Amino acid sequence: ETIPPDMMSRLVARGDLSQVFTRSDSPTADKEALFILFSFAASRRLRIKSGDLDHGYFQGEKLSKPLILRQPDGGLPDPNAKPDDYMLCFVPIYGTRDAGRGLWRRIRKVLIGVGCRENYILPALYSFAQDGIIMVMLASHVDDLLWSADPTAEHIIDAITKELKF
Repeated sequence: ETIPPDMMSRLVARGDLSQVFTRSDSPTADKEALFILFSFAASRRLRIKSGDLDHGYFQGEKLSKPLILRQPDGGLPDPNAKPDDYMLCFVPIYGTRDAGRGLWRRIRKVLIGVGCRENYILPALYSFAQDGIIMVMLASHVDDLLWSADPTAEHIIDAITKELKF
């Protein structure tokens, strides 16, 4: 009996070939940011948790201008696709110059929206304080989040996980 292969595919663009300059940096947690988070968790005897965003780049901010993509060599597996068909994309695609930045901006917007503050020196490190006491500390690295939270502040993490799909 022949078993069909279980394949996964990803839509990837060759952003390295783009001639248009778009800011593409997206802050990621430095070692120092992780050490601060670990120290916070250890000093408060809190668990460290992590999450990987499901289809992270699709959760990024929508593009201000759509992308028009041609098919990859060999075409698409869709039998209805004609060789000269193009794809119109309104969300960041892995491999485009602005994909990482759009995802980071969305993550930042969600974190700030729930009351977290961005660290002035380490822009991928966030904290939430209540009455001057840090209750949540979170670091982002592309589409991965690492955090530690006091049990009384779990509502902050719940609010984040309602906005971002893990």
